[in-house]
Amino acid sequence: MRLSRGESLTAVSVGVAVSAFVVVVGLVVPVAHPVRDQVDNALLWLGVIGLLNAGLMWQTRLLHDDRTVRALIGAYAVASAVAAGLADFDEQVLMGWLVKAGAVVVLALILWSLRRRA
Repeated sequence: MRLSRGESLTAVSVGVAVSAFVVVVGLVVPVAHPVRDQVDNALLWLGVIGLLNAGLMWQTRLLHDDRTVRALIGAYAVASAVAAGLADFDEQVLMGWLVKAGAVVVLALILWSLRRRA
């Protein structure tokens, strides 16, 4: 069942808002703060899950096919990639760069797919 235009806009807007909120929290909380580990976990997981969600929502054709919905999915994917990119991996530097590179690749695939079906 395909969602209507209004339902599609609402669903993707919530994802954009959550990803943007997590990015702001990640930018505000200092690295030395005791809560930073939980913030990094939120950045990583919401970023990665947001990227997967944005890609799957579009690929399954669940959402209304509209220019505004595509733009919001692109914004959701970008905000999620930024969230994953802000996560700090402490002493696991290589793992951090691998996750960030993977997020960039998935973001590029999502944006290419959105552009191709435009």
